[in-house]
Amino acid sequence: VREAEQEILAELGTTINKEYSTIDGPADLKTLTQKLVFGDDSEAVSSARVASVQALSGTGSLRVAAEFIKTHLPSEAHEIWISDPTWANHPKIFEKAGMSPQKYPYYKAETRGFDFEGMMACLKEKPKEGSIVLLHACAHNPTGVDPTEEQW
Repeated sequence: VREAEQEILAELGTTINKEYSTIDGPADLKTLTQKLVFGDDSEAVSSARVASVQALSGTGSLRVAAEFIKTHLPSEAHEIWISDPTWANHPKIFEKAGMSPQKYPYYKAETRGFDFEGMMACLKEKPKEGSIVLLHACAHNPTGVDPTEEQW
């Protein structure tokens, strides 16, 4: 262990921070992530309209998000739209938090691709005003199919 620490010290400097991070994640990480996702010149970031939190894993992150939504957002936001297909545990995560998961089409078996038209038609027509939509940012699991840059 000491040998490994010495190697890390040689790369990172003279100290290694072994302390727990803040409960919501390191401030620098959150700032850098916001800029990565929304852009360096994002008005939403500069006006403090974007909040970030670090959470353990995708499942852990969804549970934290579900609890936050259920506790702090109006009842209209308790309906959440998730892709079909998605991980089998995703609907249960939201159900356990007292939310109502609904599905939007995502994968088109005939083309083995993204069903952009089906997704957009569903999301324009079915969700109630104020509903939440969960999107996989990249590497959609379990399909591996992502929207093109133009579709985003």
